[in-house]
Amino acid sequence: MRKIACLFLLSCLGCVCSHAQRTSWLLNETTHDEYPVHFGFALGLNTMDCAIEGTSSLEMLSYGFSIQAVANFRLHEYFDLRTVPGISFGDRNLKFGEEEHGMRVSYVDIPLLIKYKSHRTSNVRPYVTAGGSMRYLLNKIAFDLDMDGEPVSPDEELTAAHKYDLELQRFEPYFDAGAGVDFYLPFFKFTIEFRGSWGLQDCVRYASERSGIRTMKPSVYSLVFYFE
Repeated sequence: MRKIACLFLLSCLGCVCSHAQRTSWLLNETTHDEYPVHFGFALGLNTMDCAIEGTSSLEMLSYGFSIQAVANFRLHEYFDLRTVPGISFGDRNLKFGEEEHGMRVSYVDIPLLIKYKSHRTSNVRPYVTAGGSMRYLLNKIAFDLDMDGEPVSPDEELTAAHKYDLELQRFEPYFDAGAGVDFYLPFFKFTIEFRGSWGLQDCVRYASERSGIRTMKPSVYSLVFYFE
């Protein structure tokens, strides 16, 4: 399935590049970057990693996806202020001793980014971007471990004051940086961007000694496709 997805993405990129070359003599969307404000949407693929201090570890990385809205504010010929709020879905697979426990996570993302664009060449314009984001964890991640150190589902009757063996924070601040290329097509601008997001603080709210986790700093790596 992953090979098919990669081939599909490479085919799409090849089609876009070949189209841009065939129409290099014709400039598309010549006034697009002059709008004070413009909007769009984005679809992305992501993988969620984390750096763990302790005896537990992160197992094989899994893939997720994101859906985002785009609001772009022109600051200068070469600078834009962008916000791309959306929802991200993914997995983190933790290993406690010999047992693996998958954590399916859903985030509301609110990034605020500065985009620096190079000079436009024909219908292509590379750029870099950097900024910060706040992610809110929609689903509570908390569970207990049994006597053998294996994860068990939390008891629904436990009070709010109960301390699980592992519980994660709901809010996570990140530093974001990435790079991409804008392709100006006849009716819209298509963009491919790779962006990394690195957590600025420990995302563990509480961890017992049995969990084998002292700190956990999350990170997210995304391949995003913009339509503006």
